[in-house]
Amino acid sequence: MLPHTAPNRRPFILNFAFFLVVAFIVPAVAEAFQDAPKKSVKQTAGVPAVKSVKKSADEPGAKVSGKPSKKPTEKSTEESSTDDPFAVPSGNAKELLAFVEKVAKMRPRFRSIQEVRDHLKKANAAIGEAVNTILADKSADDATVTAAVSARFSILSMLKRYDRTASKSIEEFAESLKSDTRPGVIAEVETQTLLIRVRGVAASSVAETKEIIADVDQWLAKQELGRSELSIVMQLARSLETPGKLELAADAYNRFGARFKKSDDPDIALYGLKLEGSARRVQLPGNPINVTGTTLAGEKFDWSKYKGKVVLVDFWATWCGPCIRELPNVKKNYELYHDRGFEVVGVSLDKTPERVEAFQKKHEITWTTLYGDAPNSVGWDHPLAVHYGIMSIPTVILVDQSGKVVSLRARGPELGRLLEKLIGPPEVAGEGSDSKSTPADSKN
Repeated sequence: MLPHTAPNRRPFILNFAFFLVVAFIVPAVAEAFQDAPKKSVKQTAGVPAVKSVKKSADEPGAKVSGKPSKKPTEKSTEESSTDDPFAVPSGNAKELLAFVEKVAKMRPRFRSIQEVRDHLKKANAAIGEAVNTILADKSADDATVTAAVSARFSILSMLKRYDRTASKSIEEFAESLKSDTRPGVIAEVETQTLLIRVRGVAASSVAETKEIIADVDQWLAKQELGRSELSIVMQLARSLETPGKLELAADAYNRFGARFKKSDDPDIALYGLKLEGSARRVQLPGNPINVTGTTLAGEKFDWSKYKGKVVLVDFWATWCGPCIRELPNVKKNYELYHDRGFEVVGVSLDKTPERVEAFQKKHEITWTTLYGDAPNSVGWDHPLAVHYGIMSIPTVILVDQSGKVVSLRARGPELGRLLEKLIGPPEVAGEGSDSKSTPADSKN
């Protein structure tokens, strides 16, 4: 979850990120995307919007009433190879790069995962052929070659989500470029080689993991830090948030946070604080937590009143689907255990208090909710969210009667299991929760 828009130096990555989204959207919604006005990458953190153009009755592929046109110059898609959007044209390096960029921006309406996979395979084949031609062109300038290489890595990275063999293709493409002496290509190969190691960190030994963390840290020192760099460090650090590797995760978060915190860009610098906050969060189990802030009613929150109770600190928002799906489970356990010492303290990351108040009234939420007490402390910038590096929700922290954190994963059936362990079996018989949430990457 990335709460801020940061500078992006890799537009191709964002162009292809669109495919992951539309793969799960019904055609009607996808069509709405097609009608959106065109924007540049610099204008938004998303992909450039492409304005759709309705076909006239004389264009190939258009639906017409009555008899089909008999104009001799008209050809169907099957009749003319020039209608194939993946046909690689002849031309110089810059013209081929323009073709690559055009393919990268294609936005068909996908109705199935298979359609996404097929499209990406065709795009990869076309871009691959064009990029190989550009690489072979000795007169191509460094900027053109670098952009082409970046595009090829981008389409392969997107394709590997649907085709496991693409991971091998990424490695092979990176290996084929290792002898290239152009500075831009060298930088791209270094980044992709590092990404390959980051993706495999889960299977790495402790010694290998420490080496990867150190290498990523050194790589960051040479980069202009932005959203792409943040994505890489988050991928690495989050993959280490597993039992037995929490200390390594904390080390990674602290190292990377120190880098981002030094940025002259205030948004990037704030990410640095949040990365350091994430290090603080992953080290909470077995240690006490101090919860501070202002309630939704505008009163100062007193954490001492919760001493001796089991408390679920729940970071959430009214726009967060997984948070809402988990709510019935939290309410059920609250009803079962509240009289025996179970409390919930919500931390809303909404930007308007009225929305939170209406939501709580509708869903009959009676526990205390914390909310930012200033315009610059709402949403993802809530002081407690920054302090504990909350960059995705729902995030929950379960605290025992002694004030120490016992779990960072008390959701679904796990919440009931932990409450029974800490408090005892519920006095009122109840069925287990059927709400099985998945880790969220919510967007505000």
